[in-house]
Amino acid sequence: MHGSTQVRTDAAYCFKYILDFAPQLAKGDIVKICGALIRVANDRFPQELKLQIYQALRFIQTKGGIAAKGFQVNMQTTYTKALGDPQSTLATRRVVMDNLLLLVQSLPRIDPIMKDLNALIDGSKIDGDQKASVSEILALIIRVKGKAISSAISQTIYQTMTSILNDTQGSNNDRIFCNCATALAFLSAHASEASQM
Repeated sequence: MHGSTQVRTDAAYCFKYILDFAPQLAKGDIVKICGALIRVANDRFPQELKLQIYQALRFIQTKGGIAAKGFQVNMQTTYTKALGDPQSTLATRRVVMDNLLLLVQSLPRIDPIMKDLNALIDGSKIDGDQKASVSEILALIIRVKGKAISSAISQTIYQTMTSILNDTQGSNNDRIFCNCATALAFLSAHASEASQM
């Protein structure tokens, strides 16, 4: 993907529809397209371009099969970075959250993603709407793959969520509190014993 930002946005938009309407995706094509899309998504470009890229990556995840599995680590890094991007819009974060949910369903180990998301919500890098999005995706991933989270990561998440819920004087809003409480509820549902919490 080369050229001006508008050319890249148009190209990502076209990729999205080509991937959607293609009956089958060849492994070589997936490697070329996915690598280029991830490279551009991780660079400093406008959110309109990134939104189209994340939508195209969703089609690669759903239609790419085994060829897309080679990009799971890259996608994980790209998506968690996108959630922490101060320039991200709600529309972009929503697509990234959907992509992350698709991604974790095909991963045997989700501890690295959970660790990254927990670090995002625990730190001061994001606040407000971004923190609400991260807390929401954290809760949704726990709901879907809570059994795959290690005891150590569960305890770390538990400590972070309770810390946020106890901080009533901070900059957290009701959506963040609600998402953190939901994450704790899902976490407790998957804990086999009280020592995991």
